[in-house]
Amino acid sequence: MNDFFQQVLVNLGMIPIEDRLTPIKPFSLHVMVDGKLVGFIGNKEAPQIVDRLRIMKIDKDENRIPEKTEIAYVPSPISSSPGQFPGIFIFTGAARMLRPGNLELTL
Repeated sequence: MNDFFQQVLVNLGMIPIEDRLTPIKPFSLHVMVDGKLVGFIGNKEAPQIVDRLRIMKIDKDENRIPEKTEIAYVPSPISSSPGQFPGIFIFTGAARMLRPGNLELTL
């Protein structure tokens, strides 16, 4: 993950894993990018941050989130629709979503 993308997450409210001085809120969610733990986001703030990331991804004027980025949000057990492993999972590689296809013409 590039430093610019991590700075976007920090600006949105993520506490970086390297930050040992800022206390992590109770019920914080893990933020993982390409399988690496990069920080924590408060459970209450997570839905708004995920929405903002998704808007930034599709906004042509916002050139900070790559178009092929996948953003997955799994709510915590204390929310209304809990998931098994709560967190925000971001995948930046296109390989997860694209597969080669064979076009066969039949007449």
